[in-house]
This record gives sequence, structure tokens and C-alpha cells, in this order.
Amino acid sequence: ADPLEALVVTAGYEVVATASLAINGEQLVRQLRPDVVVIENDLIGETGFESLPHLREASPSTQGLLIVTEDWTPVDVGSTGAFAFVTWRRLGELVDELDEIHHFVHLK
Repeated sequence: ADPLEALVVTAGYEVVATASLAINGEQLVRQLRPDVVVIENDLIGETGFESLPHLREASPSTQGLLIVTEDWTPVDVGSTGAFAFVTWRRLGELVDELDEIHHFVHLK
């Protein structure tokens, strides 16, 4: 199984779908309207950063969590269109960010 998926499931979250291409992810987000989408920046075709606006258009209530390489730093998290971003080296922070997003989404 995918270690990223295993981490999310172990933390108590349900993985409703996975996609390897940004366009497929956009279609899934439009159909399923998940609370959160975890997206890797290093995708084939559009990067995760480039696809975030399309995902937000597909489902405005879905929050994005972007996974980036160590050397990638945006001006600020808000400039990515993501709720938050984590690096592969600090992937353990993903669960903390998911918990924060869960809390944020359910306070609305």
C-alpha cells in the first residue's frame, strides 16, 4: 500500500480516492467534494501548486494540503491556494495539518 495513504488512514481519516494525474484528481474532487485533498507538488503534467486553483474551482469547500520538496518555498502558504504545506522530510506534520484542517472545516 501507499505509505502516504497508510499514514492518513492510521491517523483516522478516510481516503475516498487517489489519482496519479492532476486532471483525474480534479474530476474526482468535482465528483466527491472531499473536505481535504492532499496533493504532491511533483506531479506529471501540472504541478500540485498549478493544479490547486483548478481543484478549488471544482469544489470551493475542499481544502488543499500540498506536499513539496525540501527546496520549494512559496512566498507564503496563502499564495499557494493551499491550507498548508508540508515537506517529504517532515511528513509526520501531515497528520497535525489534517487535524487542523478537520477542526477548521467543522467549525464553519
